[in-house]
Amino acid sequence: MVAYDDDFPSDEWLITNEFTLANCQSASVVFWAGTDNDWVTGVNPTLEVTTDDGVSWTELWNVADDGNFTSDWLWVNVTVDLTAYIDQPIKLAWTYTGQAGNLYGLDNVQVLTTDVANIVTAVEISDVADNNDGSDLNVAATIPSDETTVSEYRVMVVLSENAAAFDVAAATAVADGNYTAITPSGADIDESLAADAKDVDGAAITENIAYKVFVLSIADGTTATVNSISDVSEEITLIGQTSISEIDNVVKIYSYDNVVFVDVLNNDFVDSKVSVYSISGQEVYNEKITSTNNRIILDNVSTGTYFVKISNNENIVTQKVYIK
Repeated sequence: MVAYDDDFPSDEWLITNEFTLANCQSASVVFWAGTDNDWVTGVNPTLEVTTDDGVSWTELWNVADDGNFTSDWLWVNVTVDLTAYIDQPIKLAWTYTGQAGNLYGLDNVQVLTTDVANIVTAVEISDVADNNDGSDLNVAATIPSDETTVSEYRVMVVLSENAAAFDVAAATAVADGNYTAITPSGADIDESLAADAKDVDGAAITENIAYKVFVLSIADGTTATVNSISDVSEEITLIGQTSISEIDNVVKIYSYDNVVFVDVLNNDFVDSKVSVYSISGQEVYNEKITSTNNRIILDNVSTGTYFVKISNNENIVTQKVYIK
């Protein structure tokens, strides 16, 4: 409470400690202010904010512009939006500067936030089987350090062409059965999907379709009330492996160190296109073969499993190889 003194100027600042509005979607400060409009020409109490530890201040509110104070002294409940300052270190200050015979009071100051469920990071996907269904797809991700805000994770498989427009609202609206639910356990996510897993549109997950994956964190409803969504994964196209027995009469594919050998045994596959994909679906090689014995040198790829895909106008052959 600031008592009036019409004989001397006032320069009163009530300044908070520095704080950061973290992990929230919206924020506001709510307080009761008691005064009247009779003396605002001499002293117009304000609320100010600083993001640089008091080097500069920005006015957020003042009594004169509030519109709820009259010539009679009264208490008014005030709400000021702080959403623009989320994730910034700030201080708030209530000021009473100038000279006037007025009385000004503050009470019950609260900073309120709409908190967001902590977000999953580092979503990685890989092709781990050859069943032509959801069990081919494995999803790994890093959980937040604090899972208390999360009641459930939902793995969302999205057609790659639709991923750019997929956001937390779209994810929250996905129908039951069109995502994979995971209960928080304190361990990072490492989940091979069920054979009957579906994409967010309800279609069965299958080979030869480009997908991207998100993980939605469902707010627990108490600590947090707003869901959050991870960044999108890399694109993946699930590719089946044709067994050696099926392709012996057509083409022979094998590897040694960083070299892939493609021996064409059937002239129908001369002049075919050869593509090599990483296990995450990234294409690392794409060329046309014109002879029966071909060597593909992969100098700039990481050690691991790759898929070699040979296709002509009518046939496709795919084989897994190991590059080191």
